[in-house]
Amino acid sequence: MSWGNVSLRTAWIFLAACLLFEAVSVTVLLAADVSATMNLDPHRLITTGARGADLTRLGSLLDMFGYLTAIPVVLYLGSRFRGEPGIDFFTLSGILFLVMGALAAIIFAFAVAPLIREYATSPTARDAIEPTFVALYRIAVFGIWQTLNGILAGIWAIGVGRLAWQHRVRVLASVLFAIGLIYAGGAAAHISGIFPGS
Repeated sequence: MSWGNVSLRTAWIFLAACLLFEAVSVTVLLAADVSATMNLDPHRLITTGARGADLTRLGSLLDMFGYLTAIPVVLYLGSRFRGEPGIDFFTLSGILFLVMGALAAIIFAFAVAPLIREYATSPTARDAIEPTFVALYRIAVFGIWQTLNGILAGIWAIGVGRLAWQHRVRVLASVLFAIGLIYAGGAAAHISGIFPGS
């Protein structure tokens, strides 16, 4: 299977764009006063009001672009190790990780953020809004971002890291191993129920 040729320069440009989108996304979410502990508690996030809804939507859209701009990096590594055993599977896992991450960001931008706004402006509808919000939140955060994406990113990063190690590209291999272990470990913790919300 050919994933197309992506040059090293293109991969670096898109990696820089990805990091920029993610940095701005985190900055926007921090401006919305969305802390890491709040991210694990949908009941706290829903109370951030209209401003929180707007910033959550903007941060989520930026996060989506961050995921999508990383696709050429995965394609570059797929073409870099073309012909190696498992590279097609690892590349597919990497692309699925990024597409699913973007999908979760879209859920946040176009379903979760409007529910935050609705919760702030319609006090009489709060009892109906909250269970829907919590369900969408759990699907996007715990289901996609922290579990499914952990598995997919772990497969991609550890698999490509192994190939990089075999080709004596030790720095790349070390970075990919670290990323893969963090993601896969997080997914394992969610599946086993160690992390909150699992």
